[in-house]
Amino acid sequence: MEASNILRKTESKLLGERIRQTVFTLGVIKRQCEELETTIRSQVSRDLANRLAEVVERSRESEHRKCKMRQVNKYDRLREKSSPVLDTTLSQQLERWVVNKSDRELNDDEKSLLAKGMNYAVSPTSIPTIDLITGVELACNKLTDKTEKDQVRAEAVKVIGSSHAPKSNLTPGERKAMKDLRTDESVTILPSDKGRCTVVLNTTDYKQKVDDLLSDANTYTLLKRDPTRKYKEQLRGILKRLCDSDRITKAQYYLLMPSSDTVPRFYGLPKVHKPLCPLRPIVSSIGSVTYQVAKFVADIIALTGLFTNTPVPDALRVIRRRLEEDVTLPDRTTLSVDDVMELLTFCATSTYMMGLGKIYQQREGFAMGSPVSPLASNIFMEWFEVRALDTAPHVPSFWARYVDDTFVVIREEYIDEFTTHINNISPTIKFTMEGEENHQLPMLDTLIHRKDTGSTKITIYRKPTHTDQYLLMDSHHPLQHKLGVIRTLVHRAESLVTEEEIKSWSLKRSRKR
Repeated sequence: MEASNILRKTESKLLGERIRQTVFTLGVIKRQCEELETTIRSQVSRDLANRLAEVVERSRESEHRKCKMRQVNKYDRLREKSSPVLDTTLSQQLERWVVNKSDRELNDDEKSLLAKGMNYAVSPTSIPTIDLITGVELACNKLTDKTEKDQVRAEAVKVIGSSHAPKSNLTPGERKAMKDLRTDESVTILPSDKGRCTVVLNTTDYKQKVDDLLSDANTYTLLKRDPTRKYKEQLRGILKRLCDSDRITKAQYYLLMPSSDTVPRFYGLPKVHKPLCPLRPIVSSIGSVTYQVAKFVADIIALTGLFTNTPVPDALRVIRRRLEEDVTLPDRTTLSVDDVMELLTFCATSTYMMGLGKIYQQREGFAMGSPVSPLASNIFMEWFEVRALDTAPHVPSFWARYVDDTFVVIREEYIDEFTTHINNISPTIKFTMEGEENHQLPMLDTLIHRKDTGSTKITIYRKPTHTDQYLLMDSHHPLQHKLGVIRTLVHRAESLVTEEEIKSWSLKRSRKR
Protein backbone atom coordinates (compact mmCIF):
# COMPACT_ATOMS: atom_id res chain seq x y z
CA MET A 1 0.00 0.00 0.00
CA GLU A 2 2.80 2.39 0.94
CA ALA A 3 4.64 1.57 -2.27
CA SER A 4 1.49 2.37 -4.30
CA ASN A 5 1.17 5.75 -2.58
CA ILE A 6 4.80 6.57 -3.29
CA LEU A 7 4.30 5.59 -6.94
CA ARG A 8 1.19 7.80 -7.28
CA LYS A 9 2.97 10.77 -5.66
CA THR A 10 5.95 10.29 -7.97
CA GLU A 11 3.69 10.14 -11.03
CA SER A 12 1.91 13.32 -9.88
CA LYS A 13 5.20 15.16 -9.41
CA LEU A 14 6.46 14.03 -12.80
CA LEU A 15 3.24 15.18 -14.44
CA GLY A 16 3.49 18.54 -12.68
CA GLU A 17 7.07 18.96 -13.87
CA ARG A 18 5.99 18.05 -17.42
CA ILE A 19 3.24 20.71 -17.28
CA ARG A 20 5.66 23.32 -15.89
CA GLN A 21 8.19 22.60 -18.64
CA THR A 22 5.49 22.80 -21.31
CA VAL A 23 4.22 26.17 -20.00
CA PHE A 24 7.79 27.48 -19.98
CA THR A 25 8.36 26.28 -23.57
CA LEU A 26 5.12 27.90 -24.71
CA GLY A 27 6.26 31.20 -23.15
CA VAL A 28 9.55 31.05 -25.02
CA ILE A 29 7.79 30.28 -28.33
CA LYS A 30 5.32 33.13 -27.73
CA ARG A 31 8.14 35.64 -27.21
CA GLN A 32 9.90 34.38 -30.35
CA CYS A 33 6.69 34.80 -32.35
CA GLU A 34 6.23 38.37 -31.06
CA GLU A 35 9.82 39.25 -31.98
CA LEU A 36 9.39 37.72 -35.43
CA GLU A 37 6.12 39.60 -36.00
CA THR A 38 7.77 42.88 -35.02
CA THR A 39 10.62 42.21 -37.46
CA ILE A 40 8.21 41.39 -40.31
CA ARG A 41 6.04 44.49 -39.70
CA SER A 42 9.16 46.69 -39.81
CA GLN A 43 10.13 45.35 -43.23
CA VAL A 44 6.84 45.06 -45.16
CA SER A 45 3.74 47.20 -45.65
CA ARG A 46 0.90 47.16 -43.14
CA ASP A 47 -1.54 45.47 -45.57
CA LEU A 48 0.91 42.71 -46.41
CA ALA A 49 1.74 42.22 -42.71
CA ASN A 50 -1.98 41.95 -41.85
CA ARG A 51 -2.58 39.41 -44.65
CA LEU A 52 0.39 37.37 -43.44
CA ALA A 53 -0.98 37.46 -39.90
CA GLU A 54 -4.38 36.21 -41.13
CA VAL A 55 -2.77 33.33 -43.04
CA VAL A 56 -0.67 32.35 -40.02
CA GLU A 57 -3.73 32.49 -37.74
CA ARG A 58 -5.80 30.27 -40.04
CA SER A 59 -2.90 27.84 -40.26
CA ARG A 60 -2.58 27.83 -36.48
CA GLU A 61 -6.28 27.13 -35.98
CA SER A 62 -6.20 24.31 -38.53
CA GLU A 63 -3.18 22.69 -36.90
CA HIS A 64 -4.76 23.14 -33.46
CA ARG A 65 -7.90 21.29 -34.58
CA LYS A 66 -5.84 18.44 -36.07
CA CYS A 67 -3.72 18.16 -32.94
CA LYS A 68 -6.76 18.22 -30.70
CA MET A 69 -8.44 15.49 -32.75
CA ARG A 70 -5.29 13.35 -32.52
CA GLN A 71 -5.22 13.73 -28.75
CA VAL A 72 -8.94 12.92 -28.44
CA ASN A 73 -8.52 9.80 -30.57
CA LYS A 74 -5.48 8.78 -28.55
CA TYR A 75 -7.46 9.21 -25.33
CA ASP A 76 -10.32 7.13 -26.73
CA ARG A 77 -7.93 4.35 -27.70
CA LEU A 78 -6.41 4.36 -24.21
CA ARG A 79 -9.90 4.01 -22.75
CA GLU A 80 -10.72 1.15 -25.09
CA LYS A 81 -7.63 -0.73 -23.95
CA SER A 82 -9.16 -1.12 -20.51
CA SER A 83 -12.47 -2.44 -21.86
CA PRO A 84 -13.34 -6.15 -21.40
CA VAL A 85 -14.12 -6.51 -25.12
CA LEU A 86 -10.62 -5.49 -26.14
CA ASP A 87 -9.09 -7.66 -23.43
CA THR A 88 -10.99 -10.63 -24.83
CA THR A 89 -9.89 -9.82 -28.39
CA LEU A 90 -6.26 -9.43 -27.28
CA SER A 91 -6.42 -12.73 -25.42
CA GLN A 92 -7.74 -14.47 -28.52
CA GLN A 93 -5.00 -12.93 -30.66
CA LEU A 94 -2.32 -14.04 -28.21
CA GLU A 95 -3.62 -17.61 -28.41
CA ARG A 96 -3.28 -17.50 -32.21
CA TRP A 97 0.08 -15.74 -32.28
CA VAL A 98 1.83 -17.66 -29.49
CA VAL A 99 1.72 -21.47 -29.31
CA ASN A 100 3.29 -22.73 -26.10
CA LYS A 101 4.09 -26.44 -26.20
CA SER A 102 6.72 -26.26 -23.48
CA ASP A 103 6.52 -26.87 -19.74
CA ARG A 104 7.28 -23.21 -19.05
CA GLU A 105 4.34 -21.10 -17.91
CA LEU A 106 4.48 -17.84 -19.87
CA ASN A 107 3.53 -14.63 -18.08
CA ASP A 108 1.67 -11.75 -19.75
CA ASP A 109 4.82 -9.83 -20.66
CA GLU A 110 6.37 -12.90 -22.26
CA LYS A 111 3.21 -13.58 -24.27
CA SER A 112 3.03 -9.95 -25.36
CA LEU A 113 6.67 -10.04 -26.46
CA LEU A 114 6.39 -13.31 -28.39
CA ALA A 115 3.14 -12.19 -30.03
CA LYS A 116 5.05 -9.44 -31.83
CA GLY A 117 6.49 -12.12 -34.10
CA MET A 118 9.97 -13.35 -34.95
CA ASN A 119 10.40 -10.61 -37.58
CA TYR A 120 9.84 -7.84 -35.02
CA ALA A 121 12.84 -5.50 -34.69
CA VAL A 122 13.54 -4.17 -31.20
CA SER A 123 14.68 -0.54 -31.12
CA PRO A 124 18.29 -0.16 -29.92
CA THR A 125 19.01 1.37 -26.54
CA SER A 126 21.96 3.34 -27.91
CA ILE A 127 23.26 4.71 -31.20
CA PRO A 128 25.50 2.11 -32.94
CA THR A 129 28.33 4.63 -33.26
CA ILE A 130 31.06 2.13 -34.17
CA ASP A 131 28.94 0.55 -36.92
CA LEU A 132 28.08 3.98 -38.34
CA ILE A 133 31.71 5.11 -38.34
CA THR A 134 32.75 1.84 -39.99
CA GLY A 135 30.15 2.34 -42.71
CA VAL A 136 31.28 5.92 -43.30
CA GLU A 137 34.92 4.85 -43.58
CA LEU A 138 34.05 2.11 -46.06
CA ALA A 139 32.23 4.70 -48.16
CA CYS A 140 35.13 7.16 -47.89
CA ASN A 141 37.56 4.51 -49.14
CA LYS A 142 35.73 4.62 -52.48
CA LEU A 143 36.31 8.37 -52.79
CA THR A 144 39.49 9.71 -54.36
CA ASP A 145 39.24 13.40 -53.42
CA LYS A 146 40.70 13.98 -49.92
CA THR A 147 38.66 17.16 -49.43
CA GLU A 148 35.47 15.30 -50.22
CA LYS A 149 36.42 12.55 -47.75
CA ASP A 150 36.97 15.12 -45.01
CA GLN A 151 33.61 16.76 -45.76
CA VAL A 152 31.81 13.41 -45.55
CA ARG A 153 33.54 12.58 -42.25
CA ALA A 154 32.74 16.01 -40.79
CA GLU A 155 29.10 15.75 -41.78
CA ALA A 156 28.91 12.23 -40.36
CA VAL A 157 30.38 13.37 -37.06
CA LYS A 158 27.82 16.18 -36.89
CA VAL A 159 24.90 13.82 -37.56
CA ILE A 160 26.11 11.14 -35.13
CA GLY A 161 26.79 13.73 -32.44
CA SER A 162 23.26 15.14 -32.65
CA SER A 163 21.54 11.77 -32.86
CA HIS A 164 19.66 10.14 -30.02
CA ALA A 165 18.58 6.55 -29.46
CA PRO A 166 15.00 5.94 -30.63
CA LYS A 167 12.19 5.60 -28.14
CA SER A 168 11.89 2.05 -26.86
CA ASN A 169 9.19 -0.02 -28.56
CA LEU A 170 9.13 -2.50 -25.68
CA THR A 171 7.77 -1.97 -22.20
CA PRO A 172 10.14 -2.56 -19.26
CA GLY A 173 8.29 -5.81 -18.60
CA GLU A 174 8.77 -6.97 -22.19
CA ARG A 175 12.50 -6.14 -22.08
CA LYS A 176 12.83 -8.21 -18.91
CA ALA A 177 10.86 -11.00 -20.57
CA MET A 178 13.22 -10.92 -23.56
CA LYS A 179 16.22 -11.31 -21.27
CA ASP A 180 14.60 -14.10 -19.27
CA LEU A 181 13.57 -16.08 -22.36
CA ARG A 182 16.98 -15.61 -24.00
CA THR A 183 18.77 -17.08 -20.97
CA ASP A 184 16.34 -19.97 -20.45
CA GLU A 185 18.03 -22.93 -22.14
CA SER A 186 15.17 -25.27 -21.28
CA VAL A 187 13.01 -23.79 -24.07
CA THR A 188 13.56 -23.23 -27.79
CA ILE A 189 11.63 -20.48 -29.56
CA LEU A 190 10.96 -20.76 -33.29
CA PRO A 191 8.61 -19.37 -35.94
CA SER A 192 6.01 -21.87 -37.09
CA ASP A 193 6.36 -23.53 -40.48
CA LYS A 194 3.15 -21.82 -41.64
CA GLY A 195 0.94 -19.10 -40.22
CA ARG A 196 3.59 -16.75 -38.76
CA CYS A 197 2.94 -17.63 -35.13
CA THR A 198 5.69 -18.03 -32.53
CA VAL A 199 6.18 -21.51 -31.07
CA VAL A 200 7.78 -22.36 -27.73
CA LEU A 201 9.09 -25.92 -27.37
CA ASN A 202 10.96 -27.77 -24.67
CA THR A 203 14.57 -27.86 -25.84
CA THR A 204 14.70 -31.60 -25.14
CA ASP A 205 11.62 -32.16 -27.33
CA TYR A 206 13.04 -29.99 -30.13
CA LYS A 207 16.39 -31.81 -30.11
CA GLN A 208 14.61 -35.16 -30.17
CA LYS A 209 12.56 -34.12 -33.21
CA VAL A 210 15.71 -32.91 -35.00
CA ASP A 211 17.47 -36.16 -34.13
CA ASP A 212 14.54 -38.15 -35.51
CA LEU A 213 14.88 -36.31 -38.83
CA LEU A 214 18.64 -36.76 -39.06
CA SER A 215 18.38 -40.43 -38.11
CA ASP A 216 16.64 -41.19 -41.42
CA ALA A 217 19.37 -43.24 -43.09
CA ASN A 218 17.66 -42.91 -46.49
CA THR A 219 18.08 -39.14 -46.41
CA TYR A 220 21.14 -38.35 -44.28
CA THR A 221 24.50 -39.98 -43.55
CA LEU A 222 26.54 -39.21 -40.43
CA LEU A 223 30.08 -38.14 -41.38
CA LYS A 224 33.15 -38.94 -39.31
CA ARG A 225 34.86 -35.61 -39.99
CA ASP A 226 34.08 -32.08 -41.16
CA PRO A 227 34.64 -31.87 -44.97
CA THR A 228 34.71 -28.05 -45.04
CA ARG A 229 38.46 -27.76 -45.53
CA LYS A 230 38.39 -30.34 -48.34
CA TYR A 231 35.59 -28.52 -50.18
CA LYS A 232 37.34 -25.20 -49.63
CA GLU A 233 40.57 -26.42 -51.25
CA GLN A 234 38.68 -27.99 -54.17
CA LEU A 235 36.81 -24.76 -54.84
CA ARG A 236 39.99 -22.72 -54.52
CA GLY A 237 41.57 -24.88 -57.23
CA ILE A 238 38.60 -24.51 -59.60
CA LEU A 239 38.43 -20.73 -59.15
CA LYS A 240 42.19 -20.28 -59.56
CA ARG A 241 42.14 -22.20 -62.83
CA LEU A 242 39.20 -20.10 -64.13
CA CYS A 243 40.93 -16.88 -63.07
CA ASP A 244 44.31 -17.83 -64.57
CA SER A 245 42.58 -18.53 -67.90
CA ASP A 246 40.74 -15.16 -67.74
CA ARG A 247 37.29 -16.82 -67.62
CA ILE A 248 36.55 -14.95 -64.41
CA THR A 249 38.03 -11.63 -63.30
CA LYS A 250 40.24 -11.04 -60.27
CA ALA A 251 37.32 -9.29 -58.57
CA GLN A 252 35.07 -12.31 -59.19
CA TYR A 253 37.80 -14.61 -57.93
CA TYR A 254 38.05 -12.80 -54.60
CA LEU A 255 34.26 -12.51 -54.32
CA LEU A 256 33.71 -16.24 -54.89
CA MET A 257 36.64 -17.42 -52.81
CA PRO A 258 35.29 -18.68 -49.46
CA SER A 259 36.63 -16.60 -46.59
CA SER A 260 35.21 -18.60 -43.67
CA ASP A 261 34.74 -22.21 -42.58
CA THR A 262 31.05 -21.83 -41.74
CA VAL A 263 29.21 -25.15 -41.92
CA PRO A 264 25.60 -25.11 -43.26
CA ARG A 265 23.26 -25.29 -40.27
CA PHE A 266 20.36 -27.74 -40.03
CA TYR A 267 17.27 -26.84 -38.01
CA GLY A 268 13.54 -27.43 -38.09
CA LEU A 269 10.37 -25.35 -38.07
CA PRO A 270 7.41 -26.78 -36.13
CA LYS A 271 4.24 -27.70 -38.03
CA VAL A 272 1.78 -26.68 -35.32
CA HIS A 273 -1.21 -27.57 -37.52
CA LYS A 274 -0.26 -31.26 -37.53
CA PRO A 275 -0.49 -33.87 -34.74
CA LEU A 276 2.61 -34.20 -32.53
CA CYS A 277 4.00 -30.98 -34.07
CA PRO A 278 6.62 -32.46 -36.45
CA LEU A 279 9.43 -30.31 -37.86
CA ARG A 280 10.04 -29.19 -41.42
CA PRO A 281 13.78 -29.58 -42.13
CA ILE A 282 15.59 -26.36 -43.06
CA VAL A 283 19.25 -25.74 -43.89
CA SER A 284 20.87 -22.31 -43.70
CA SER A 285 23.85 -22.11 -46.05
CA ILE A 286 24.59 -18.41 -45.62
CA GLY A 287 28.33 -17.87 -45.30
CA SER A 288 29.18 -21.47 -46.23
CA VAL A 289 31.94 -22.50 -48.64
CA THR A 290 29.64 -22.75 -51.66
CA TYR A 291 27.23 -19.90 -50.88
CA GLN A 292 28.76 -17.15 -53.06
CA VAL A 293 29.47 -19.57 -55.92
CA ALA A 294 25.89 -20.84 -55.79
CA LYS A 295 24.59 -17.25 -56.05
CA PHE A 296 26.96 -16.62 -58.95
CA VAL A 297 25.76 -19.71 -60.86
CA ALA A 298 22.13 -18.90 -60.01
CA ASP A 299 22.49 -15.51 -61.72
CA ILE A 300 23.79 -17.26 -64.83
CA ILE A 301 20.99 -19.81 -65.18
CA ALA A 302 18.54 -17.11 -64.02
CA LEU A 303 15.33 -19.02 -63.33
CA THR A 304 13.10 -19.51 -60.33
CA GLY A 305 11.47 -22.41 -58.51
CA LEU A 306 11.96 -25.03 -55.82
CA PHE A 307 11.78 -28.78 -55.60
CA THR A 308 13.91 -30.44 -52.96
CA ASN A 309 13.57 -34.04 -54.23
CA THR A 310 14.98 -33.27 -57.65
CA PRO A 311 17.28 -36.11 -58.86
CA VAL A 312 20.66 -34.43 -59.27
CA PRO A 313 22.09 -36.46 -62.21
CA ASP A 314 18.90 -36.04 -64.26
CA ALA A 315 18.69 -32.34 -63.43
CA LEU A 316 22.33 -31.73 -64.39
CA ARG A 317 21.79 -33.41 -67.78
CA VAL A 318 18.73 -31.26 -68.44
CA ILE A 319 20.54 -28.07 -67.38
CA ARG A 320 23.54 -28.84 -69.60
CA ARG A 321 21.23 -29.31 -72.56
CA ARG A 322 19.44 -26.04 -71.82
CA LEU A 323 22.72 -24.13 -71.49
CA GLU A 324 24.03 -25.56 -74.75
CA GLU A 325 20.86 -24.39 -76.51
CA ASP A 326 20.93 -20.93 -74.86
CA VAL A 327 22.28 -18.43 -77.41
CA THR A 328 22.20 -15.63 -74.80
CA LEU A 329 24.61 -17.37 -72.39
CA PRO A 330 27.67 -15.40 -73.67
CA ASP A 331 25.80 -12.19 -72.84
CA ARG A 332 25.57 -13.22 -69.18
CA THR A 333 28.99 -14.74 -68.56
CA THR A 334 32.41 -15.41 -70.05
CA LEU A 335 32.27 -18.96 -68.70
CA SER A 336 31.75 -21.89 -71.04
CA VAL A 337 28.99 -24.46 -70.54
CA ASP A 338 31.59 -26.85 -69.08
CA ASP A 339 32.73 -24.18 -66.60
CA VAL A 340 29.20 -23.44 -65.44
CA MET A 341 28.42 -27.15 -65.09
CA GLU A 342 31.62 -27.71 -63.09
CA LEU A 343 30.65 -25.02 -60.59
CA LEU A 344 27.04 -26.19 -60.49
CA THR A 345 28.05 -29.81 -59.94
CA PHE A 346 30.36 -28.75 -57.12
CA CYS A 347 27.51 -26.87 -55.41
CA ALA A 348 25.05 -29.71 -56.02
CA THR A 349 27.30 -32.35 -54.46
CA SER A 350 28.41 -30.28 -51.45
CA THR A 351 25.37 -31.29 -49.45
CA TYR A 352 26.73 -31.48 -45.91
CA MET A 353 25.39 -29.72 -42.82
CA MET A 354 25.65 -29.56 -39.05
CA GLY A 355 22.81 -30.64 -36.81
CA LEU A 356 22.96 -31.07 -33.02
CA GLY A 357 26.74 -30.64 -33.15
CA LYS A 358 27.30 -33.45 -35.68
CA ILE A 359 28.09 -33.35 -39.41
CA TYR A 360 25.71 -35.05 -41.84
CA GLN A 361 25.62 -35.55 -45.60
CA GLN A 362 22.36 -35.21 -47.52
CA ARG A 363 22.08 -38.33 -49.66
CA GLU A 364 19.63 -37.23 -52.36
CA GLY A 365 18.65 -34.03 -54.16
CA PHE A 366 20.22 -30.62 -54.39
CA ALA A 367 21.59 -29.02 -51.24
CA MET A 368 18.84 -27.48 -49.14
CA GLY A 369 19.45 -23.79 -48.50
CA SER A 370 21.74 -23.27 -51.48
CA PRO A 371 20.78 -20.29 -53.70
CA VAL A 372 21.24 -22.39 -56.84
CA SER A 373 19.07 -25.34 -55.78
CA PRO A 374 15.66 -23.75 -56.49
CA LEU A 375 16.79 -22.56 -59.90
CA ALA A 376 18.34 -25.85 -60.96
CA SER A 377 15.33 -27.76 -59.70
CA ASN A 378 12.91 -25.59 -61.62
CA ILE A 379 14.73 -26.23 -64.91
CA PHE A 380 14.34 -29.94 -64.28
CA MET A 381 10.66 -29.48 -63.39
CA GLU A 382 10.06 -27.63 -66.66
CA TRP A 383 11.51 -30.61 -68.54
CA PHE A 384 9.49 -32.96 -66.33
CA GLU A 385 6.12 -31.33 -67.02
CA VAL A 386 6.76 -31.08 -70.77
CA ARG A 387 7.55 -34.79 -70.88
CA ALA A 388 4.58 -35.66 -68.65
CA LEU A 389 2.11 -33.71 -70.80
CA ASP A 390 3.55 -34.84 -74.15
CA THR A 391 3.27 -38.51 -73.19
CA ALA A 392 0.00 -38.34 -71.25
CA PRO A 393 -2.75 -40.66 -72.53
CA HIS A 394 -5.28 -37.91 -71.81
CA VAL A 395 -3.91 -34.36 -71.70
CA PRO A 396 -5.57 -31.97 -69.20
CA SER A 397 -7.52 -29.12 -70.73
CA PHE A 398 -5.62 -26.76 -68.38
CA TRP A 399 -2.29 -27.11 -66.54
CA ALA A 400 -0.56 -24.41 -64.48
CA ARG A 401 2.40 -24.90 -62.14
CA TYR A 402 4.15 -22.72 -59.58
CA VAL A 403 7.13 -24.44 -57.94
CA ASP A 404 5.64 -27.78 -56.86
CA ASP A 405 1.96 -26.73 -56.81
CA THR A 406 -0.12 -27.41 -59.92
CA PHE A 407 -3.64 -26.45 -60.88
CA VAL A 408 -5.15 -28.90 -63.35
CA VAL A 409 -8.47 -29.10 -65.16
CA ILE A 410 -9.16 -32.64 -66.40
CA ARG A 411 -12.15 -34.89 -66.90
CA GLU A 412 -13.04 -36.75 -63.70
CA GLU A 413 -12.73 -40.23 -65.25
CA TYR A 414 -9.11 -39.54 -66.23
CA ILE A 415 -7.84 -38.31 -62.84
CA ASP A 416 -6.47 -41.59 -61.46
CA GLU A 417 -4.91 -42.58 -64.78
CA PHE A 418 -3.21 -39.19 -65.17
CA THR A 419 -1.93 -39.18 -61.56
CA THR A 420 -0.40 -42.64 -62.06
CA HIS A 421 1.18 -41.47 -65.31
CA ILE A 422 2.98 -38.43 -63.92
CA ASN A 423 4.14 -40.37 -60.85
CA ASN A 424 5.92 -42.85 -63.15
CA ILE A 425 8.05 -40.19 -64.90
CA SER A 426 10.68 -40.06 -62.14
CA PRO A 427 11.19 -42.32 -59.10
CA THR A 428 11.73 -39.34 -56.77
CA ILE A 429 9.06 -36.91 -58.03
CA LYS A 430 5.64 -37.85 -56.69
CA PHE A 431 2.39 -35.87 -56.86
CA THR A 432 -0.60 -36.05 -54.56
CA MET A 433 -4.04 -34.96 -55.70
CA GLU A 434 -6.55 -32.70 -53.98
CA GLY A 435 -9.92 -32.39 -55.68
CA GLU A 436 -12.39 -29.54 -55.48
CA GLU A 437 -14.89 -29.38 -52.63
CA ASN A 438 -18.15 -27.47 -52.84
CA HIS A 439 -17.16 -26.30 -56.33
CA GLN A 440 -13.99 -24.58 -55.09
CA LEU A 441 -10.27 -25.35 -54.92
CA PRO A 442 -7.38 -23.38 -53.34
CA MET A 443 -4.25 -22.61 -55.36
CA LEU A 444 -1.47 -20.72 -53.57
CA ASP A 445 -3.21 -17.72 -51.95
CA THR A 446 -6.24 -17.78 -54.23
CA LEU A 447 -9.50 -19.72 -54.00
CA ILE A 448 -11.02 -20.58 -57.36
CA HIS A 449 -14.81 -21.00 -57.34
CA ARG A 450 -16.66 -22.81 -60.13
CA LYS A 451 -20.07 -21.24 -60.76
CA ASP A 452 -23.14 -23.07 -61.97
CA THR A 453 -22.82 -21.20 -65.25
CA GLY A 454 -19.40 -22.78 -65.85
CA SER A 455 -17.47 -19.55 -65.29
CA THR A 456 -15.11 -18.97 -62.36
CA LYS A 457 -14.47 -16.35 -59.73
CA ILE A 458 -11.33 -15.85 -57.66
CA THR A 459 -11.09 -14.75 -54.03
CA ILE A 460 -8.24 -14.54 -51.52
CA TYR A 461 -7.49 -17.84 -49.78
CA ARG A 462 -6.19 -18.01 -46.22
CA LYS A 463 -5.13 -21.33 -44.78
CA PRO A 464 -6.54 -22.46 -41.43
CA THR A 465 -3.10 -21.73 -39.95
CA HIS A 466 -3.25 -18.07 -41.05
CA THR A 467 -2.93 -15.72 -38.06
CA ASP A 468 -3.43 -12.29 -39.68
CA GLN A 469 -0.02 -11.27 -38.38
CA TYR A 470 2.24 -9.09 -40.50
CA LEU A 471 5.02 -6.64 -39.72
CA LEU A 472 3.89 -4.51 -36.77
CA MET A 473 3.98 -0.75 -37.28
CA ASP A 474 6.05 -0.09 -34.14
CA SER A 475 8.75 -2.54 -35.22
CA HIS A 476 12.13 -0.83 -35.69
CA HIS A 477 12.04 -1.29 -39.48
CA PRO A 478 12.36 1.38 -42.15
CA LEU A 479 8.99 2.93 -42.97
CA GLN A 480 9.26 1.72 -46.58
CA HIS A 481 9.29 -1.88 -45.37
CA LYS A 482 6.04 -1.34 -43.48
CA LEU A 483 4.41 0.46 -46.38
CA GLY A 484 5.56 -2.38 -48.61
CA VAL A 485 3.47 -4.82 -46.57
CA ILE A 486 0.39 -2.67 -47.09
CA ARG A 487 1.08 -2.23 -50.80
CA THR A 488 1.49 -5.98 -51.20
CA LEU A 489 -1.87 -6.73 -49.56
CA VAL A 490 -3.62 -4.06 -51.61
CA HIS A 491 -1.95 -5.24 -54.83
CA ARG A 492 -3.02 -8.82 -54.13
CA ALA A 493 -6.63 -7.80 -53.57
CA GLU A 494 -6.74 -5.58 -56.65
CA SER A 495 -4.99 -7.97 -59.05
CA LEU A 496 -6.34 -11.38 -58.00
CA VAL A 497 -9.92 -10.88 -56.85
CA THR A 498 -12.32 -10.93 -59.79
CA GLU A 499 -15.56 -9.50 -58.35
CA GLU A 500 -15.80 -5.90 -57.18
CA GLU A 501 -17.85 -6.58 -54.05
CA ILE A 502 -15.37 -9.13 -52.73
CA LYS A 503 -12.46 -6.94 -53.86
CA SER A 504 -13.82 -4.04 -51.81
CA TRP A 505 -14.12 -6.28 -48.75
CA SER A 506 -10.57 -7.57 -49.23
CA LEU A 507 -9.22 -4.01 -49.46
CA LYS A 508 -10.99 -3.03 -46.25
CA ARG A 509 -9.52 -6.09 -44.54
CA SER A 510 -6.04 -5.14 -45.79
CA ARG A 511 -6.37 -1.64 -44.32
CA LYS A 512 -7.27 -3.11 -40.91
CA ARG A 513 -4.11 -5.17 -40.81
